[in-house]
Amino acid sequence: MKRTIGILAGLATLGIGAYLGSQVFAQQGGAGNHPAGPPEPLRTRIAVVNVVQVLKKYSKFQNADADIKRQIQETKTTLDPLEKQIRAQQARAQLPETPAAERDNIKRDLERLTLQYREKAEDADKALTKRSGELAVQIYKELEDAVDLFARSNAIELVMMYNDALKSNEAEYHSPAIVQRKMNIVGPFMPMYVDPRMDITEPITQMLNRRVASIGSH
Repeated sequence: MKRTIGILAGLATLGIGAYLGSQVFAQQGGAGNHPAGPPEPLRTRIAVVNVVQVLKKYSKFQNADADIKRQIQETKTTLDPLEKQIRAQQARAQLPETPAAERDNIKRDLERLTLQYREKAEDADKALTKRSGELAVQIYKELEDAVDLFARSNAIELVMMYNDALKSNEAEYHSPAIVQRKMNIVGPFMPMYVDPRMDITEPITQMLNRRVASIGSH
């Protein structure tokens, strides 16, 4: 079940905007009300978005992550009694004074309890994996839409996504695990320096949270 959390925690490859529509266009001074004209020449405006940092502050992701953890804990609570019974029967079977006839009964009981445990665990894992996958796709699309809308509204021609600790957090940023990941990276690019004016992580996070807040107020 640990891999279930990984599906959400691994949602560090995203980007967002369309459904935020009129709210964001109004705030960003979008050109949605102007007639379409000839395409402007490329100016090579580039921005970056740190997906890990977006997810850390995106209320919908945080709520989904907490919900998945709650379901995992509920599953563990459900399975604990069966696990205790299995351990108790195993302990009885190992006692020297346990009669052979009783050992046969214990063996059959263990088989029954183990089967129940396995079936419940597998059912819970399938349900959590399905839910996690659905949330991953949903949140990815929202982030993707937000980046798309922000880029179009601000005449940005290319947005690159990456996952990294904040440079302001020296202990984490240069921790062995983070540094080793950077040195071995084979996925999205990892910038060594980014002009703060290029980083749209914070406005993207704000866009997402405004959308969640507006839905909740209706």
